[in-house]
Amino acid sequence: ALFGGICTTGTIARTATNVRAGAHGPVSGMIHSALLLALMLVAAPLASYIPLAALAGVLAVVCWNMFEKQAFATLLRASRGDALVLMATFLIVIFRDLTEGIVVGFALGSILFIDRMAKSIAVEPDQGVVQDDVADRTGAASAYDSSEASDADTVIYRISGAFFFGAASTVATVLDRIADQRKNFILDCSAVPFFDS
Repeated sequence: ALFGGICTTGTIARTATNVRAGAHGPVSGMIHSALLLALMLVAAPLASYIPLAALAGVLAVVCWNMFEKQAFATLLRASRGDALVLMATFLIVIFRDLTEGIVVGFALGSILFIDRMAKSIAVEPDQGVVQDDVADRTGAASAYDSSEASDADTVIYRISGAFFFGAASTVATVLDRIADQRKNFILDCSAVPFFDS
């Protein structure tokens, strides 16, 4: 997290097993880790006698108990993008590696988020602010009517939604439609939560 990394874990199975066994707080995780360390120090030589097939069986049972079938089915019935991210992450974790699955899932989720945010921005004509003299308007603005404007050479557009690089093309398309004959151009950004362009 110090260098902008993503917080994650490499011990999902142990954490889930701990929670399913009734763990409620961080102390249970510390006790679990301390007991595991003590077992490793004392019984490490005995671990070589445990067949890998037995360990694989234990992991398979833990994974089956961790798997929430109803939640998985609900997520698959969500939007196509969400289902794609879920299935890609699931299949890569199963057939490749946990770390690769997390990276691919995060990358696909980021692309999906950027696409949704880019489509959520709206640029629309707005009423003149001078004419109605309401500096801190809280309600929705009605459509712009050029006949009611205090100055016919003034055009006002209102942007609502996140204004970032993914939405820049939408704004540029609207701005290109504005006639060059207008002398004044006002861009109302009071409904923009953040700028990142």
